[in-house]
Amino acid sequence: MLSLIQNFDCYAWASSLQHSRQSSPKEISNLCSLSQAYKIGALIYGRRVLDALTEDVTLQDDLVSELLGLIDALKEDEALFKCILWAIFVAGLECRTHAQRDFLVGCLEKFWVATSCLNVVNAANILRDWWQQEDKLEVSSRWIFDIGRLGRDWLLI
Repeated sequence: MLSLIQNFDCYAWASSLQHSRQSSPKEISNLCSLSQAYKIGALIYGRRVLDALTEDVTLQDDLVSELLGLIDALKEDEALFKCILWAIFVAGLECRTHAQRDFLVGCLEKFWVATSCLNVVNAANILRDWWQQEDKLEVSSRWIFDIGRLGRDWLLI
């Protein structure tokens, strides 16, 4: 499954959506970034599931940095930014530094302003609780199991 995700062509997908109308290269690029954000989020999630099965801990710092960059780029397109709550949430479960966390809190605030979606409140609460737990126990690779103990996770996974 991870190979299929890894081999997904985000640009081809974004380009295929735009056949029915003329799209600017910027629109295609933004759709490609949206697709890439979901691709990276799915890779992070999938690797954590695989880690649980193999009892490994895969370092994902590069993927997290890439996902944070995509989220940052998508902040400029409000319509597409409204589509990335799940990607923000997955990035939040993996981020380790206060700077990364502060960036994501800002993204969640922007998401709330743009959507007034209650799921963003739940996501923020789950992440806040997770970060407090993680800072104490350093159990970062097991979040696919552990966030269920925090409640409300069914909304986002």
